[in-house]
Amino acid sequence: MSETFLRPEWSPGAAPLRVRVWTGSVQVLLETRGIENLSPEERVRAERFRFPEDERRFCASRLLLRQLVADHLGIKPGEVRFAAPPGAKPVVIVPSGTRELFSSLSRSGDFCAAALSEEGEVGVDIEQARDGVDIVAAGKAWLSEGEKLAVRSIEGEPARREAFFRLWCAREAVSKALGLGLAMAPGDGSVEGLLRESPARAEFAGRTLEVAELQAPRGYRLATAIVLPGS
Repeated sequence: MSETFLRPEWSPGAAPLRVRVWTGSVQVLLETRGIENLSPEERVRAERFRFPEDERRFCASRLLLRQLVADHLGIKPGEVRFAAPPGAKPVVIVPSGTRELFSSLSRSGDFCAAALSEEGEVGVDIEQARDGVDIVAAGKAWLSEGEKLAVRSIEGEPARREAFFRLWCAREAVSKALGLGLAMAPGDGSVEGLLRESPARAEFAGRTLEVAELQAPRGYRLATAIVLPGS
């Protein structure tokens, strides 16, 4: 894949695990990867989006994941196959005798991100740090009590807003790794430790994860999470 794309590889310190995370520009992906690499089912889903920008982000994110999986398996992007229960993240169908692949997708603004690992369930989230977001209202709906306290304890509105988006992004990555989506309640766990160090351990829904922040395009936050073995 072109070096236009960020390709951080994260190795969690808790175990010999590897998570490959790529981010890419929606516009560049659409211009260079080709909609013909999408499956008929993906094209139908894309056409259902009400707004053109949402359709573009969906197509770009699927093209990014296809490229990542294709590079890993040594096949063409159009040959990658997925299974996905309604509302669930895509499951990579691997050839017989090949290790299972765990994947995750995210898209926000002009960028999208994809994560891939052979080691365990992963989640990735990219968030545009938008000025129009009411971080107090959003915090009440999404952050844990510890996370809200951590944000309030920071001096200065710009720094508090930055902390909010870091935590929001990390929580989204965790929810995707656990397959919870919007079902994850604020009280299910906390990632405020990420404000002190990255990666950080987190306990959610009785499971242990490691969460890390990665390099992101300017104006965005990027986080990934992996469920640790045995949890």
